[in-house]
Amino acid sequence: MGENVFIKGTGKQKLWGWLINQLKNKGFWNNVVLENSTVTVKKPGLQRLVPKFVYEYEKYANTEIEIVKEMRKYFADFHEYYSRLNEANQNNYNLLSYHEVLDIYNILIYHYLRLLLDEGISLVIFNRPYHTSQDFTLYKLAKVLNIKTLILHQFAHQQNRFFHVFENEDFGDFNTSIKSSNKTEFFKVERKYEKEHDYMISYYEKKKSLKGKLTNSSIVQLFIDYYKGHNFFSSLYRFKLLKNYKKNLATYAVSEVNLSKNYIYFALHLQPEMTTSNWGGIFCDQVLAIEQLSEILPLGWKIYVKENPKQQNFQRSKYFFKRLNAIDNVTLVDSAFDTYSLLKNSRIAATITGTVGWEAVTGGKPVIIFGFGTWYKTIPGVHLFNKDLELEQIANTKIIHDEVEKAYNTIMEYTHQGVVYAFKRIDTPEQIKENREAVYRAFLNILNY
Repeated sequence: MGENVFIKGTGKQKLWGWLINQLKNKGFWNNVVLENSTVTVKKPGLQRLVPKFVYEYEKYANTEIEIVKEMRKYFADFHEYYSRLNEANQNNYNLLSYHEVLDIYNILIYHYLRLLLDEGISLVIFNRPYHTSQDFTLYKLAKVLNIKTLILHQFAHQQNRFFHVFENEDFGDFNTSIKSSNKTEFFKVERKYEKEHDYMISYYEKKKSLKGKLTNSSIVQLFIDYYKGHNFFSSLYRFKLLKNYKKNLATYAVSEVNLSKNYIYFALHLQPEMTTSNWGGIFCDQVLAIEQLSEILPLGWKIYVKENPKQQNFQRSKYFFKRLNAIDNVTLVDSAFDTYSLLKNSRIAATITGTVGWEAVTGGKPVIIFGFGTWYKTIPGVHLFNKDLELEQIANTKIIHDEVEKAYNTIMEYTHQGVVYAFKRIDTPEQIKENREAVYRAFLNILNY
């Protein structure tokens, strides 16, 4: 008898329907339920803001109070995920009250509880790690019900390979991951800081374009927000937040710093993103990480904090800047300052889970990380933050590049060939066929079929 499977998020590539049929035909899967990553209502003023299941909710079904009590432990985290969901997009604030969000959370719990139990689901698959309110609720509920979970993650640095874990907190350690059944090719790692990141290349290209220059205006963004969300007061609220963010950044950030000083380079993450909202744990609050790091700085050292060039006002209130400004040994650097100049001249790099840490160790620079879900955290030169770290000693320890390369390839043994989420385009019939077969082989190995 095959498993009853719930798949959350399927991406746009032509994979999942074929894969489901294959696994059904082989008898591995029985009933399969599919659901997009974020299911929303396509109505003016409601798009993205209210999940479809909440909007259509009509009848309560009996629910064990112990399940509700257990899920209530995660409400603060849910509230954070839901705060980024508004009428126009999914990366800025809404105007919902605490109790409105609590009602929405409970309805989502009831929805997924009934679905999981009524369909007899024994396996929940996420095509990427949770970082929205809906997939977060589903994951936590599956754990409360002791239902097996499988989390996939397309690897941005090797775009034809993906990670998997059975427990969210295992990402970065990969203790629950199954090694690839095929011998993994040996991946060379260049000994240099600089990397070409597709997402940053496209960002700067867009920024230079006429459309990019126009949409960079707060006024233009106000009208775009209103056009998409059809709620003027909510759009005006976000407009004021963005305007204040730009003002605060201009007030507190400096355009020049002394690169000859002893300093740690802390590159802020773009938020909201999975890299902090999920994998950062408590250090999704990035200022908390900087505050804690400042407490163990050697005498005379500084922390240069650089804002992410793509960042807007989310998680950047005036109090964010007041907290940063209150730390004596911290300097906020303008987002236009060259990141590689800051990195190369630093003694140590620091990040929650970010790419700057990978850039650091591949260039021979140690890095301090704060998030549990850092894919490269087992590589030499990477140090998970704790108050006992000796920063002078870390800064003076030589990183041997051959060991970095070897450790990277050990991590790659836990990746599998295939594209499960469309970072990489799969267009031609040959590419589609090859990808389907690669992912199918990977699933047989991962799920021990």
